[in-house]
Amino acid sequence: MHNTAESLYKSLGMDVLPDEYLPDDYTGPSAGPLQQIVRTYSDNAIENFYVSLFSNVLVIQQML
Repeated sequence: MHNTAESLYKSLGMDVLPDEYLPDDYTGPSAGPLQQIVRTYSDNAIENFYVSLFSNVLVIQQML
């Protein structure tokens, strides 16, 4: 558990946090804007779902 933002930054590193969780004057690397992180995660989850779905369909077709 972290009681301060500084404790969190020290533990995780600022480069893994979204821009919105960083100090306004921070200019180093970050994980990017939260909206972009969510969009990328969603796009990847949807893509992985369809890849898995179509892989299963192909396996079932081969079994028939």
